[in-house]
Amino acid sequence: MVYANVLASFDQSDDLRKFATAFFSAIGASAFERRESSGYASGFYFRARHDGLNFNVSLSDEEGFEKFPFWIQVSSETSTQDELGAAVRSLLDSPALQKGFHFALVQNFGKRDAKIIFQR
Repeated sequence: MVYANVLASFDQSDDLRKFATAFFSAIGASAFERRESSGYASGFYFRARHDGLNFNVSLSDEEGFEKFPFWIQVSSETSTQDELGAAVRSLLDSPALQKGFHFALVQNFGKRDAKIIFQR
């Protein structure tokens, strides 16, 4: 399994449910579910699967990236890290995600040397 970590903001709301609903709708994921977990800042997250990718959407508490209140973890069981990175960049550049969404693909997420490697 390979992972990509994306931080996001949304002009229309800081509410996690509203963001998740708009994000999943924009990428074409028609079904998603809420899951409880103490491992997430809010105690829950939203999960969906689309085009062979898994998406977990939650609140972010990542220090130094406060302007991005949402965390999207994208994973794949069949892609290489490079293939997943390219798929995520392509997805973030899609026209459906141009209105009101802002994204930062983060390398070394959760570590002291975390840095933005792609932003839109």
